[in-house]
Amino acid sequence: MAEPGRFWGASLARMVLFVALTLLLFSVGFFVPVLGFVGFLTVPLPLALLGMRDGGRWQAVGVALAGGGLALLLTPLSALYYLMAQAPLSCALSFVSRGRRKGAEALLLCSGISVISKLLLLGVFLALTGHNPLMPDPEQIRLLLTRLYSELSLDGERAWALREAVEEMAALFPYMLPSLVLVSSLFEAFVNYGLGVLCQRGRAQSPPPFPPFSDWRFSGTLLPALFLAFLTGVFASDWTPGAMFAMNLKIVLNVFFFVQGLSLIWWWFLRRRVGMFWRCLALAVFAFPVFWLWLVFLGAGDMIFDLRRRVGGAKG
Repeated sequence: MAEPGRFWGASLARMVLFVALTLLLFSVGFFVPVLGFVGFLTVPLPLALLGMRDGGRWQAVGVALAGGGLALLLTPLSALYYLMAQAPLSCALSFVSRGRRKGAEALLLCSGISVISKLLLLGVFLALTGHNPLMPDPEQIRLLLTRLYSELSLDGERAWALREAVEEMAALFPYMLPSLVLVSSLFEAFVNYGLGVLCQRGRAQSPPPFPPFSDWRFSGTLLPALFLAFLTGVFASDWTPGAMFAMNLKIVLNVFFFVQGLSLIWWWFLRRRVGMFWRCLALAVFAFPVFWLWLVFLGAGDMIFDLRRRVGGAKG
């Protein structure tokens, strides 16, 4: 029979390892331009796994150590960002792993925690610094897009059109912030939840698995919301609160329609008995921007006409 001290030692070793991994991922996100996005996105995962494997006490100590480490290695504001925007998702993931919720309910809870924590962070940062931590400086966006413009070496009408697009994008970005925060928070929760399920496969403490992707369908109440966004956009003047509300609502709704469109394609491939490799390859191709609008229309069509039932009604 193993001695209790061995279990304590294993938990301590895991905590040190996962805290170090959290600091590494945050630092990569802080310093590395492209790869940093992946690192920053998965910061909540290591200490979520610690909570699933060793319990809430070890996780709480790990979160405190990670926050302190970020304050020392980077800045106190970095530690505040981590503690308010990312650690809550870690705790939520370990919490749902100990319950009896269905996968959709657990993912919804984690997504809600992710969104609320980002909004609280936004309020605290604005109060302390007057700066929005979730939004890059519009001037930096303009410089980045202008650099791209110069590298493309365009001239004539195409150059003028691209310059106008750069200015419009830089001007619109601050007004798109609500929808971008919501969508990015949902994506962060989804990625970390899925990785948590994968890493904990075969263990007692694991987040409930997702429903099959071929069964993913969202509530029909999204359609009246889209109609509301359309009407508001038609009757509201440019740059008014009504117009900004309509724009952000359409962005969020289009993401849900896009995902349902992908789910419908996955379902259709399953009906045709297409192999996993070709299904994944097809989804990767359809994820290119040129197909986005078509997938949005496809998802909305499935929501309106129940295309799966009309085509055959078989489940994937």
